[in-house]
Amino acid sequence: MLRDIEARDEAAIEKTAKLTGLAVYQARTAARYYQEFTNEVDAWIAEVDRQAEEAYPHRTAR
Repeated sequence: MLRDIEARDEAAIEKTAKLTGLAVYQARTAARYYQEFTNEVDAWIAEVDRQAEEAYPHRTAR
C-alpha cells in the first residue's frame, strides 16, 4: 500500500491510515521508512511471498 505514496503526500498518508487502522503518524513513519529502505523492504516482502508459496502452494495462484 505504501509503495505508491510519498511521505509528503498528506492526503495519501491519511487515506492509508484510515484503510489500515494505523494512526496517521504510524502511516507517515512507514512511508518515510519505505522511501529510505525501499530495496530492503521489497526484498523482505519477496522473501515472505516466496516462503508463503513454498509452504502453501495451493493457496497462491498467479
